[in-house]
Amino acid sequence: MKLSRQGQGALEAVLCLPILLATAFALGLLLYRGLIYSYSDYQLREALICADGFSIKHCEGQLKKRIKAVLLDQSKLTIDLKDRADSFSAEIKIKFHAGDSGVSEVFNKLSPEFYLKKETTKKL
Repeated sequence: MKLSRQGQGALEAVLCLPILLATAFALGLLLYRGLIYSYSDYQLREALICADGFSIKHCEGQLKKRIKAVLLDQSKLTIDLKDRADSFSAEIKIKFHAGDSGVSEVFNKLSPEFYLKKETTKKL
């Protein structure tokens, strides 16, 4: 008795597709978070350099504008730029929020808030 193998490839593809999609989603999420972290770190350093020559409010506004440009629309961004007696300090907190649909809820739960802090001394 000879068995037919027609449709076996389609069946295997249907079974493997959810695993491939979940892997691609996880890699995309990891890549996005890495990009945001690196970009935020760079922009935070630039804001500290800016604060040495311009007002704190100006530099904080520029930092917020630049980081908001690469974040998802509903992500929460908190920036705190301080001028101390001998140094400048800056903190960023980002909480990702992609919306309220099914896939977005998974993204929201898998993306905890992250926090960056830098400090630099003032030029004399």
